Amino acid sequence: MSTRALVRVLSALLMLGAALAYSQTAAPTLSPGTQFKVELQKKIDSKKSKVGDKVVAKVEQDVKGPDGKTVLPKNSLLQGEVTSVDPADGSGPAKLGVLFSQATDKKGAPLLQLRAAVIKVVNDGYSNSAGAFSRPPEMGGSGMTIPMDAGNPAYAKMDRSSNGIPIEYSLMEAFNGQGTDLGGVISSVGSNFNLDDGTYLEIQVLH
Repeated sequence: MSTRALVRVLSALLMLGAALAYSQTAAPTLSPGTQFKVELQKKIDSKKSKVGDKVVAKVEQDVKGPDGKTVLPKNSLLQGEVTSVDPADGSGPAKLGVLFSQATDKKGAPLLQLRAAVIKVVNDGYSNSAGAFSRPPEMGGSGMTIPMDAGNPAYAKMDRSSNGIPIEYSLMEAFNGQGTDLGGVISSVGSNFNLDDGTYLEIQVLH
């Protein structure tokens, strides 16, 4: 065997070994649609928050991956940021987008990359209104939530922000490279709203 051929064989073997090593140490993942509960660690506000502000939430339960093994231990942290802010203007709704992009341990060491959105405020005494949940056009939805007001029977059942404002949710995720990756957008009914630190949220892993 010539020296050049031997080099090619050795290179191929090294690449194969690297691929096998990577497959054995590949980072853990969470399946799209996985939902779990977190506790917000810093207040977010549709009037005062700015795009790029950091958002941190503490995981309230062990979260398991597709193989049934724990991927996110209880008390690990989700790190994200505010992706959009649209304060209330007159009778127009306030909107606040949040996308979580990384999970870390309590000391901030990375655990995994992910894309996750807020889909509900929990433990608030109100039930989620499925009719107020929308998806953008690239996900098969209209991209518009159903208008809510005091005359709508669903109004009383809507989730509420920390300052008592009715809120609803939209998933604004990029899918197949299309759309705007805002994560989860929380909308109010005509007033600014906030979610205090300590608020419990339901989180969903996106595609």
